[in-house]
Amino acid sequence: MNKLVKNVDVESWRELKLEASKHNMNLGKFLSFLVKEHKQKGKMIPLFDLITASCAISNNAVLITLDNHFKNLIELKKIIL
Repeated sequence: MNKLVKNVDVESWRELKLEASKHNMNLGKFLSFLVKEHKQKGKMIPLFDLITASCAISNNAVLITLDNHFKNLIELKKIIL
């Protein structure tokens, strides 16, 4: 899933948010917020990274990663190795 935020069509976002909200309302809310925020800033963050960040944020977890994409997500508790 290498889609970037800028390249995902509106219908795909709707489907993703709907599916996320079926499982965990907080996950859908955070994902929607992150997508909107980073689209407005023009940041190129892979969709999978935003989903991963949303899961960590909604569960109040710390993400440990080697991926520098997460450095721009100030909402996320993270350790970048």
